[in-house]
Amino acid sequence: MEVPTAPHSALSSLFASLHDTSSIEARMDASLTDVVDAVMGSMHAASQRNKPSMQGLLHGFPQADRRESVAWIVQAFDVMGFTDSAIFQATLLLDRYYARRTPGPISAADAQQKLLAVVCLALKVGSRDEAQVPLQQLVGHLGRGKVRYSAVVGAEVEMLGKLKFSIGTPTAHDFLETLSTRLMHHDQLCASLAEYLLQLTLIDPVLHYGYPHAVLAAAALALALTTLKAPAAAFTPLFEDLALHCPVAEVGADMTTPCCQDIYQLWVQSKITPCSFAQHLCAKFSHARYHAVASITPPLRAPSVLPPMQTAYAADPRIGGA
Repeated sequence: MEVPTAPHSALSSLFASLHDTSSIEARMDASLTDVVDAVMGSMHAASQRNKPSMQGLLHGFPQADRRESVAWIVQAFDVMGFTDSAIFQATLLLDRYYARRTPGPISAADAQQKLLAVVCLALKVGSRDEAQVPLQQLVGHLGRGKVRYSAVVGAEVEMLGKLKFSIGTPTAHDFLETLSTRLMHHDQLCASLAEYLLQLTLIDPVLHYGYPHAVLAAAALALALTTLKAPAAAFTPLFEDLALHCPVAEVGADMTTPCCQDIYQLWVQSKITPCSFAQHLCAKFSHARYHAVASITPPLRAPSVLPPMQTAYAADPRIGGA
């Protein structure tokens, strides 16, 4: 007698449909058909298990120093041409370390070594093609020749010990990529806007770590869909795939709508009184490779329900345009 199995999700069926395509990359994706549903749930569990303690982070990492560090990561990675995924990995590693570190003074030299150490660690767990130059040369460039490579390696060892050698854990960006698989096949503008909104949350640790990262990524996508006047049907794959990560039964009441509202408030605030971090993101996402989404104006108000009622679109002439 055959053992009954759970039906495949729509995401799994999408991968199954790629088996006979001519693209080698698509056929490689098709190999995920039987495992993608389990992997989605495992990603959420690993993310929750490794998220930094909010109390530890706020006490162990002075917020002014954190803002400066995160802004430096975003700017440096942009200049060096590193991926957006690496930005999130470096930030997560830095936050996890400081959340576990015993609170106390840290010298400027030590802080700089730790910052360069997370750059190296993030690149090591990322794509093999991420770093185009040897790490020793990269450290010399980013440290302007003032930081010894051996000191950075020592900082890496210290950080790995503090993190119990658990690195490469899922980031909010990883969830954005998985939740975009079915959504963004035809809409790169929405993908870029969601990327912009998600990167904006990096500056606010309470928001960035206040929700499960799967929910945070889904909320960024939902706000992007709302802003671009997406039909209600466009939200269906988003919520179906979010349920693969974290079923409502596990996280409790719907968290996506309030998270979406919090991201909206941060977006509006960044337009009214932009900090240096927001200004850099605006410049970065004004480029054509991001479809110049930084020029898009937020809706008049945050969505009160997802998907939004079509009457809400009609009442806000600014939704969907710059």
